[in-house]
Amino acid sequence: MGAPGIIGNSCAAPAGGAVYPPHTVQVVAPDMVLNVNERKTVVYRSGGETEEFLLEEDDDLLMHKAFIHGVQTGEQAGILCNFDDALRTLAVTLACQQSAEQGRPVLLNELL
Repeated sequence: MGAPGIIGNSCAAPAGGAVYPPHTVQVVAPDMVLNVNERKTVVYRSGGETEEFLLEEDDDLLMHKAFIHGVQTGEQAGILCNFDDALRTLAVTLACQQSAEQGRPVLLNELL
């Protein structure tokens, strides 16, 4: 048993904006459908009941606070990716950008 899906991600897409695909994930399960976006989750049950859960705090703000706290204190508990992995992810991103700009492969050890 499987499920079809599409997930799109772009820093150019405004939160909640009307872009394709919209910033919504729809999960279809037995007896219910969930619509999830940046601010709320709506559960539609087969009996016709609807339940809505609103986001109480801004996820971006929480993420930035956890990062700043981690940098200031060296504690990584609130960060879902350790600093070494984050550095390597940044190196891959920069290598891709430089490769596109320079028209040549860029090795990670050139950046780390």
